[in-house]
Amino acid sequence: MGTWIAGWGLELNNVELTILVEDADEKALHKFVEELQKLRDLPSAKIDVTRRSESALELKIRYPLSTFDGSVGQFIAVLFGELPFMRAFGRARFEDLTLPNDVYQWFRGPAFGASALLERFGASAPPLLVAILKPSLDLNSTLQELEDRIAGPVGGGFHAAKDDETQGDFPNLPLSTRLDLASRNRRYVPAINLDDPAGLRDVFSRPELGMAMVNATILGFPMLHELRKLASVPILSHLSMQGIYATCFSPRLYAFLHRLFGSDALITPIGDTHYYRASIGDEAEMVRACASKLPIAATMPLLTGGGRMDNLQQIVARNDLAGAAYGIVLGGLIFNSDKPPREMALAVRQKVSEAKEAGRF
Repeated sequence: MGTWIAGWGLELNNVELTILVEDADEKALHKFVEELQKLRDLPSAKIDVTRRSESALELKIRYPLSTFDGSVGQFIAVLFGELPFMRAFGRARFEDLTLPNDVYQWFRGPAFGASALLERFGASAPPLLVAILKPSLDLNSTLQELEDRIAGPVGGGFHAAKDDETQGDFPNLPLSTRLDLASRNRRYVPAINLDDPAGLRDVFSRPELGMAMVNATILGFPMLHELRKLASVPILSHLSMQGIYATCFSPRLYAFLHRLFGSDALITPIGDTHYYRASIGDEAEMVRACASKLPIAATMPLLTGGGRMDNLQQIVARNDLAGAAYGIVLGGLIFNSDKPPREMALAVRQKVSEAKEAGRF
């Protein structure tokens, strides 16, 4: 394993990035690094190349703090913009990032954080239980039907119910109507899919909302950070492992970047299910990236994708053991059952209670 994201608190003057290159042409890669440092095109203090396995090399690149101007866009461009060159020598993946305190002061992390979310939604202890309002894309759905869908799981003891991430600004249930509903019912978390930065800012300046959801990597981390600066409402970032984030970032680094730039909660995959091809180890690393001790607030991981009655106990047990403030998000289990959503929510609450009781012994 590379160095975990835990360099804060040390007298560090460098940002240290670890890259793993699989099936690398070692000779060509060493030559590339040597030439790059001579040309000074990459403003790095030092680059080390070490062998991790027969098929993998590890690059550890240290950038002086003076390389960065304190903006998200330039920070990402320096750290991750050179990947096309690295991939010329093998399959490259960004693994870890070790940061000095200055960087945490630049970006500041979540405005609210995981602990505040538990209090905001009336959860005495983790997990925060959230339902996904399936089907979100029913173009004939009415406001009353949406309110009824929310009432089912919330009436069964769930703390919140959220839109599917694909929900749009459609004529029958426009965003303005959904925001009005969220203003009078904090347990409803609307999906905000807007292209207009001013519109996004207007939404996240409304303190009466319980939480609002965006697709942060689709918006871009600079916009996420801009929303965080003015947020009067917690930001839920949906998992969007599209493109480069799916293939070129470790799960832990992907989760950490959401925390660093301002996500109060992050949809993360349940391990060992087919939805995201995430292992239990991937799940644990994302939870740890969201919750580990850092000079910024913790982000709440909201585990989703494959939750069932027969694996809920294991999900609760391993995340309670990790000690994180976490949540579980369930869609099909609640709304695709033969039983009403309220009854399924009650059954989930009972299963969670049994798991927590068993964990006390």
